[in-house]
Amino acid sequence: MSDADLRELERKFRETGAVEDEAAWFRERLRVGEVAQGTLRIKDRTFEVTEATLDGYLEQDGQLLWEVGVSTSPREFDGEVWQPGVYGGDLLRLPIATVLDLPGTEVVPEGDLFLDVFEQEAVTNSVWRFLDLAGSRLWVRWTGLCCVGWCEEYSDDLELVVETGLHFGGIKARIYDEEKAVEVLSKTLDPSQFVRTRIAGAPGFVLPES
Repeated sequence: MSDADLRELERKFRETGAVEDEAAWFRERLRVGEVAQGTLRIKDRTFEVTEATLDGYLEQDGQLLWEVGVSTSPREFDGEVWQPGVYGGDLLRLPIATVLDLPGTEVVPEGDLFLDVFEQEAVTNSVWRFLDLAGSRLWVRWTGLCCVGWCEEYSDDLELVVETGLHFGGIKARIYDEEKAVEVLSKTLDPSQFVRTRIAGAPGFVLPES
């Protein structure tokens, strides 16, 4: 694909704002090497993502809960070191019916999310746009509002944008019988999209190698 074609995908997304158009543009950016590990931006300050993970937990009552965490490299501003991280304060609920078909979809995570720069602050108005799935990396554009509490300019309702590839570590079942775990998972997700394995001694489900 030529640079002109890439810019046309960008123009179409900017025009429509549609998640499927953003996903198409992102996939080409990823293919041509415009995207690396990812970035986290607070207002006008951008940080390189060093680690980003998403892990699932299948509870005995059939709930499928998720743990997310994003870490960054430190940067210094006016003599202060910023090294923001975002994470779930508890396990999250994601209203999804599949993992393989997530790219091109948008979800609102249910649960508490936090930003930590100098202290823990809530992230509000979170929206996750899933852009691509490459191996075990689920690329997402996460937008929300945050507070740093550093000075008036970086206080409340700051724009937060995280664009990164979440390493999907699989789903660990808190059910120790494998067949029972498959039965419970099938109430939420199609088990056939996963490879069965063991995670920390318990039944687990990971994505097949691409």
